[in-house]
Parts: sequence; C-alpha cells; structure tokens
Amino acid sequence: MGTSKEEWVSFDSELKVDREAGVQDDPLREVSLDEEKPPPVPPRTKTPEAVAEITVSKQEETAPRRLSVDAGIKSGDVEQRPIRNSKIMATVFPTNAHLAWIIPPKYDPTKLPQTLSASGVGLQVDVFSLVMRHITDDIRFKAYAIGFSRILPIWVVFSIVVLLLMLISSPDGGFSVMVMTFLWTIMLLVGVFFGIIIRKHLKIGLAQVVSEANKHLLHHNLIVGVQDRGQLSCHKVVIIFMYYQTQDCLVDIEKQLRISNSTAKPKPILMTHDEMANACDQLLRDHIQIYIKSFVKRRLLFPTRPSEGVSDFRPKHSPKNHCLCQFIEEEYFNSYKKTWYEKLV
Repeated sequence: MGTSKEEWVSFDSELKVDREAGVQDDPLREVSLDEEKPPPVPPRTKTPEAVAEITVSKQEETAPRRLSVDAGIKSGDVEQRPIRNSKIMATVFPTNAHLAWIIPPKYDPTKLPQTLSASGVGLQVDVFSLVMRHITDDIRFKAYAIGFSRILPIWVVFSIVVLLLMLISSPDGGFSVMVMTFLWTIMLLVGVFFGIIIRKHLKIGLAQVVSEANKHLLHHNLIVGVQDRGQLSCHKVVIIFMYYQTQDCLVDIEKQLRISNSTAKPKPILMTHDEMANACDQLLRDHIQIYIKSFVKRRLLFPTRPSEGVSDFRPKHSPKNHCLCQFIEEEYFNSYKKTWYEKLV
C-alpha cells in the first residue's frame, strides 16, 4: 500500500506554492541542516559628498613634512634636543684690531650671541653685559691678557739683546767678557724663574675674577672661563661660555667635603648647613677657570681606545669627559703633596 508517485509530486508543488505565498511553516516541522540562511543585509550608508580638489604646488610637494608636537618635535621642523653638560655655547672674541701687541683686548658687552639667547638657555642681555664687564674691566684680567703668554718671550728677547750689546762693546774678548757672560746666564735664569712665579699669580688672579663672575651665571646653567690662544698678540684672549648644570656636582662635592672634614687633622672640622653650602659653592667656582681651560685643551676626555690609557673615572655628569665634581676630586681632594718648587710654579 505505498504512496503513488503522483501524490508525492502534488505534495511538493503545494509546499512550493505555500513558501512563495509567504506562509510560515509549522514550527514543529524538521528543518534540514543543509538549508542555508540568507546573508545579513548591510546597513545603508550615506554617499560621501564631493570634496573640492586642492592643487599642490611643486615646492609644497618637495618640502619636508612637518611632524606634530606629539611626535616629539617642537618649533616646526627643528628638534629641540636637550643640551648636555660641558657643551660650549659661545666663544666671544675681541673687537679691536689695532696695536694688538700692547693694548688689552676689548669686547662688546651688548652683543649677545644667538646661542646664549636660544630657548634652551635664554640668557638676557643685561646679565651677559654684567658678566662681560665684570671680567674685562678688572685689572687682573688686563694683566693676564697682556703678560701671561708674553712675559717669558719678552724677557728672553731682552736678555739676548743685552748679550749682543755686551759682546759688541768688548770685541777683543778676554776675562771680562767671560765674567759678564756668566753673570748674564745667572740673570737669564733668575728672570725666567721670577717670570714663572708671575705667571702663576696671574693665573690665580684671573681665577678669582672668573669665580666672581660665575655668581651671576650659575642659576642660568652657564659657566664662563678665559683662554689665551696667542703668544705675541693680546687680541687672542677669548671668553668661553659653557652650558653646565651644577646641582648634581654640588651634591657630590658636598659628600667629598664632609669626608675630608671628618678625617681632618688634628681634629675633625664641623660646619653648619649654610657654611657647608657656601664652601661647596666657593670650591666649585674656584675651579671653573682651570676646568674650562683644561677642557678646551682636550685634557679631560675619557679614553676611547687602549692606546689612550685608562681613566680612574667613568662618565658621570658629562658624557665624554670629566665633570666638575670629578675634576675637583682629582685636583683638590686627591691631589698629591707638592714639593716647594712645584708650589712656586
């Protein structure tokens, strides 16, 4: 009693008509797993409006892109990198050029270098003028500029002239010429010895002037020093401004000073907080002139290869050379005992 083929065909056709008519199927009927669900209809989006086309010039196409402030760039295309300690910011040269062997060098205290007025430093013109006048108007600076590099050559030239005059006055020679030559040798050596002592006191006087001038610069993160680059001309004495943050160095100098005071003989030295701060500040300013002069002559660089030797220090507050506290530790706290003739020179 099977179902005929005609009944199956009629059943399929009726089901197809019901689906096309939108009639819902019985929820209890079985749904085939192979039946695919219709894909979801995406939401309608508004068509973008037409944007006017902007023409770009050839210069704008070749110009470099300007990065935003979030990318670490400030003031346009130039990256404001932090200034490191011991960076020379400016070198001020004399302005006069006449009678360079005799007249002391003169400077323009109103002409502030652009590197000192930049955003990283921001030194004002009145402070620059005050520092320059404090150094250049002092008699100790003028004496150093005239006599430091020239006192010994002048004395040697003068001694040679005296010797030639002495030989010309006694063409026959004899015992008198021998005695006078011996006295001339003693005179030359004594003059050289006193010339060396005078040079030392000229350096001490200049260091005092520079120490006083740095009072006005330390809170601007700047230090100043003097270098004599000439042998005959007085107009090769330059004034060097260096960027330096001294706060960290002052902390280490205070530690060294406390250790030195605690082991002082015959009894330890006691200082109040203000006395300790003033002593550290004075000790730092007294060594600035020697530090800058040694730095310019490349004596404080850390060795980069075995042939340059080994350093007792490692980079601390300056990336490539000794910092101020290391320099003071070596020159003041760990200095060896000098002999009597080394103290005179």
